[in-house]
Amino acid sequence: MLHFSYPMPQLHYFNPGHETAVLNGSSYYMPPATISLMQTELAFLPAWYAATDDFILTKGIISPNFLQQLTKWLGSFPTPLTYQEIIEKGTFLPPAIASPWGISPQSLQIYNQLKKESNWQLTLPFYDETYAHLCNRQTAAICLRSLFQFLPSLNKKLLPRFRSSIQEIETILHEEQEVFLLKAPYSSSGRGLLRVANKLRATDKQWISGILKKQGNISIELFLDKQLDFALEFFSTGKGNILYEGLSLFHTTKQGKYLGNTLNTQEKIEKQITSFISQDLLNRVRDALSYILQDTISYLYEGYLGIDMMIYKDPVGNFHLHPCVEINMRHTMGIVALFFSNKYLAETSEGILRIEYYPTSQEAYQKHLTLEKTYPVHVEDGKIQSGYFALCPVTKQNKYLAYVNINSH
Repeated sequence: MLHFSYPMPQLHYFNPGHETAVLNGSSYYMPPATISLMQTELAFLPAWYAATDDFILTKGIISPNFLQQLTKWLGSFPTPLTYQEIIEKGTFLPPAIASPWGISPQSLQIYNQLKKESNWQLTLPFYDETYAHLCNRQTAAICLRSLFQFLPSLNKKLLPRFRSSIQEIETILHEEQEVFLLKAPYSSSGRGLLRVANKLRATDKQWISGILKKQGNISIELFLDKQLDFALEFFSTGKGNILYEGLSLFHTTKQGKYLGNTLNTQEKIEKQITSFISQDLLNRVRDALSYILQDTISYLYEGYLGIDMMIYKDPVGNFHLHPCVEINMRHTMGIVALFFSNKYLAETSEGILRIEYYPTSQEAYQKHLTLEKTYPVHVEDGKIQSGYFALCPVTKQNKYLAYVNINSH
């Protein structure tokens, strides 16, 4: 597996929901309350894909007990730093590269302000309107159209259509009599989706109007009988190279909302995928995507990206591949799962990585205590053999819980 190595430490910043920040375009964008809370409570999450000499920007001081336990079990970890700690230590810190979960004007403004107030020598990523366009679902549609040239047997009906009025959408529904999935051009993780068939209800029209007003158009895609969600993870160097990082297998609800990622070896994940489609098809898609990405984005973007794919079943029971459902121009939970599996998962173990939200305080904490007691963690030689393990500190105030639960064979 190829892996890009940065020439100096990175300062990581977890900013989920970054597609909406890109759409908004303002340096002073404020995310919705639930996303802001996730950002605060799961700020330590990049530590699971960061290098040990990197830094993690956190909203509060990470519990020393939590860090002590981590290093005791798994060895060295990146250094968490609050905004205030960076201002105080800035001139003493080594030069570093700013590395947000996803690049947006808002995340770059935070780094710029931090750099200014601390005098830390931070190198910031490049950002312009080209990158903003790459985060739109239309980029995935362009990529899929290119894939048809490499793999002519792919179903041409998979290609999304973009429409800018309710009337145009109603015409497609009336003429084609299929079940469709409507998607907001800037959205991810199962948000901004609506399943429709035959006729639009008043609530459907209201939802569509809201998306059209904010984003200008809507993607119309065939609703498929999904059997498996997975992704190919890549790294774009920004200098003309695309590096393939590996496969990730993830789980969603029928509506597409993210539930979690499988933790396993690449061989076992590949085996699960190739129980539906041929190894040859998977290899050809990977190679074709590497070529297409190199041609289209390798000079425009530096960082990780994930291409979500799907195995679906047709009406007569045959399995097919949708090779480009969406492109996530950022770090992904697939990257977290991939790095975690490679670094910390015992060879004979497998598990699941989850992010869960609880509407009231103490629920997440009680779940944490219950899982900790029910599935005690077992670690040998810096590898987790089995058990429950929180990826970020959990307090009584938490509403978000990021964790892994691992089983040995």
